[in-house]
Formats: sequence, structure tokens, C-alpha cells
Amino acid sequence: MITTLENMLAPALTVLGLELAYVKFTTECGRKTLCIYIDKPGGVTVDDCTRANRQVRAILEAEFPEISEHDLEVSSPGLNRQLITVKHYEQFKGSNIKVSLHHAIEGQKNFKGVLADIVTPGNQITLITDQKTLKIKLEDIEKANLIPELRF
Repeated sequence: MITTLENMLAPALTVLGLELAYVKFTTECGRKTLCIYIDKPGGVTVDDCTRANRQVRAILEAEFPEISEHDLEVSSPGLNRQLITVKHYEQFKGSNIKVSLHHAIEGQKNFKGVLADIVTPGNQITLITDQKTLKIKLEDIEKANLIPELRF
């Protein structure tokens, strides 16, 4: 379902000068929410979110009436954005990230380090931590996020 949504929403958002970063469904306190994360060079504004919300809502009502019942949330991926696709990993090569794995490596499931490389085919990242260099397949990653680098 998410792939179908992404394939339909991405071109519609591109027309608005926006990139679809990712789509996620959540349920909190019994409320179902469809979360759409958008991006663009220079950052996302409130106006961008409003325009995207209108565009997405129209598509949902026409093509996915069962999903149009969900709450809709449109926002930027934020400073600690989630890395999901190969494109995300390629885009943020050289950045500090934190990774949670499905299965432990040497008794550890959570790592922080520099995303040194992504190799395709094979979809494997190289993560350089303070202690070691790891080769991790994307399919073994439960969740990966950027670590915000705040400069004052």
C-alpha cells in the first residue's frame, strides 16, 4: 500500500517543487494517521506543507477513499530525519547517523557513527564508529536516523 501511495504522490508533489521523502502510517490512541514527509532544497516551509496537504488530500479522496478517512499529517523529515531508501543513504553519505538493527552484531544492536559509504547492488552501508568499521545490509537495519549537527 505504501509503495502504491508513494508512486502516486511523488509526481504530484514534484509538480509543486517538492520531493516525497517517505510515507508512514501510525496509530495512536485509536486514531489512524497518514504521515507524509516532504523535502526540498533550502528546507520546507509551512506554505509548502499546506500546498502538499491540499494536493495529497485531493488524491486520497479520488483514489483512496478508505485512506482519506485517516488523519493527514504533512511535514518535513526534520533534523533527525529517518533514512529509509538507498537514495536517502546516498544523499547523506559522510553524515553522523544512529542505526538500530534487527539482530545484534557482537551483542550490540544500536550504533552511532559516520555513514562512510553505501554500496549497490547489495544495498550495504559502511558505518565507521569510534570502535570499529561495520558493513551492514539495509535489510538488517530496523531504523536509521541522522544525528543533528547543531552549530552556533
